[in-house]
Amino acid sequence: IAALDAVPLHQRGLAGASGWSPLDVLAHVPDVEAYYRNEIRRCIEGAGQRWRLFNEAQWEDAFRLRPAEDERTLRDRLAAVSGETRAYLGSATPELLAVYLDHPERGVVQVGDRFEKIAGHYRNHAEQIRGMAQALAARPSGS
Repeated sequence: IAALDAVPLHQRGLAGASGWSPLDVLAHVPDVEAYYRNEIRRCIEGAGQRWRLFNEAQWEDAFRLRPAEDERTLRDRLAAVSGETRAYLGSATPELLAVYLDHPERGVVQVGDRFEKIAGHYRNHAEQIRGMAQALAARPSGS
């Protein structure tokens, strides 16, 4: 959120070289977080379940078909999803975080590693937004 807040209001909806705007990133992050958290639950509840990979291309296709949402709605979704994740983590035991899951690309991973992946996802997209802000600031006026 701090990275987004550093982007001037009038530039938050402008797409950068990636084709995404800072607001697109704000829409993406909680959707991925909810997906990861739900995959963790699914895998734990069905012992031996295999992790299903998040498909970013499918997400983007579906996202582009949805009606545009305002920044407040996106911020509220992020707050709700991250609150649910924090609550889930708050009740997680060390034993739960140590449970092993079968990941199709990484092999055997632990539940705790998947939660760290959510945190890393936040960091990566915050850096992406910072880069977008720099690129948008460097654009000539009127473009």
